[in-house]
Amino acid sequence: MACCRKVPATRGPDRRRAEPGMPRAAPGPAQATLQAEIMRAVQATLDAMSAHVAVVDQAGAIVAVNSAWRRFAAREGARSDCVGSNYLEVCDAASQPAAGDAAQGVRDVLAGMSDEFELEYSCHAPHERRWYLLRVTRCAADEGLGAIIAHEDITARSVADERLRMQAALLDDVDAAVVLAGLDYVVQVWSDGAQRLYGWTREEAIGRDIRDLFVAEHELVGRAGSSLREEGLWAGEFLARRSDGSAFSAYGRQRLIRDHDGAAAAVVGIAIDISERKRAQEDLESARNYLQAVTDSMGEGVFTLDPAGCLVYLNRAAQEMLGWSLEET
Repeated sequence: MACCRKVPATRGPDRRRAEPGMPRAAPGPAQATLQAEIMRAVQATLDAMSAHVAVVDQAGAIVAVNSAWRRFAAREGARSDCVGSNYLEVCDAASQPAAGDAAQGVRDVLAGMSDEFELEYSCHAPHERRWYLLRVTRCAADEGLGAIIAHEDITARSVADERLRMQAALLDDVDAAVVLAGLDYVVQVWSDGAQRLYGWTREEAIGRDIRDLFVAEHELVGRAGSSLREEGLWAGEFLARRSDGSAFSAYGRQRLIRDHDGAAAAVVGIAIDISERKRAQEDLESARNYLQAVTDSMGEGVFTLDPAGCLVYLNRAAQEMLGWSLEET
């Protein structure tokens, strides 16, 4: 679509009309000068645009192009700037899958079925990957012109979008909840792990306040916010809430994201469920307390040494026998 090949130009219908019996008067010198100035201004406007722009008549023949179009044509090895070629015929002959959609969109605009048409497409070269946005706008003036066709290079945006999609896919493979929220606490990114942990789908979560989704202790938001403002980081345990209202223990880390100017822009957080670990710790502590209660009630002295031979535990009877307390050993 953005490349050119020389084809016979198809001219649009002659729209000039004259009253019967009255010859059309030739433009005077002043009018011709004004028209020339207008055309120069139009061309200068087109040349100031970064997109590759072509003006076509009602039949799709290219009647004018801008400087960006000419530079692209020269870089692609075209023999001319394509003025005189028929844009529709070039699209019909192209092998790119999107060329047919582009041709149909241009035809719809030229036929007055729509005022504009847009299409994102790829046009990769052997040495680089490229994406463009095709925008077709119908001309308002009834002077034989059909539409203005612009090809805007959106490679940088497409590469960034592709990178974000890859990063999102990687985040979804992480066995943890990953959430990106703005400074207003509104969710912008919600990973598959977040859906599994909290129960809210991505569609349900994005655009909502995190305090309404999974934060059971709202005062935690204030504490974390203070740490983020002062240090750019917060980490700790917190009580989380699932979509069904059930609560569980979680461990989270939050980091402040800054823009290119260094201003705070967003917060990314990662969280995992530590309920099983907390229960294991509580069971271990309970067992330890039970064992200590049993040994303290024994009449025999009981003590424990570590691998280095250092005393780490004395029951009450052992302390009375030795005259030591555990703090003194």
